[in-house]
Amino acid sequence: MNLRDRPLYRAVDTQQDILRDHGVCLPYKQAWMGKELAREILHGSEIASYDLLAYAFLDGTHLLGKYGGILLGATSKDGNEGFFHLAFAIVDNETDDNWIWFTPTLGDVIYGDDNYTNIITFISNRSKGLVNAIAKVFPPAPHAYCLRHLHANFLKSNGQLGKSLKDECWCLIIKIAYACTSFEYDAAVGSLLATLGQAHHWMFQKLDMSHWCNYLLRG
Repeated sequence: MNLRDRPLYRAVDTQQDILRDHGVCLPYKQAWMGKELAREILHGSEIASYDLLAYAFLDGTHLLGKYGGILLGATSKDGNEGFFHLAFAIVDNETDDNWIWFTPTLGDVIYGDDNYTNIITFISNRSKGLVNAIAKVFPPAPHAYCLRHLHANFLKSNGQLGKSLKDECWCLIIKIAYACTSFEYDAAVGSLLATLGQAHHWMFQKLDMSHWCNYLLRG
């Protein structure tokens, strides 16, 4: 068995292989612990890996008070799974220039005097100004797109579909988004194509898959 080639290999599979090859009935807990040890040797500790991940959520929202304007904000998550503000600014509009002004300021907050070597994954609603700003200021940084906004775009572009068919297609798109292996990704993409070619065409023609699919995202 090779966990590198078969990442979905289960403890029960280990039990069956050990019984078949060696005639030994391995307890489930022992099989599970052995699999987890092998996985950690191959890929490192999951806890340590998540500790190395850095995310920043970027968005802008209209201010409805007397003076108006747009609130640009960046938030992240702490070790207790709580959200906290990294930086915010009030600007006249959500434009390329304002995001390009805001993102280097955010970089100073995150990195201080250090170089931008610790890669941060940015998550946004895919607004044009923000996409351009991230690409210009943080060229190596992965940029993921928010699924909530993707869902809104899907409903808008496929409004002629019946509710049950839209729901079925969206469930398959969610599976594609969360797929972590080539097997999961190919299976979900194939199911979407078999269910509705139009939705499959929309997904590949209108979206940049590398920004919202786990299997293809660099971050």
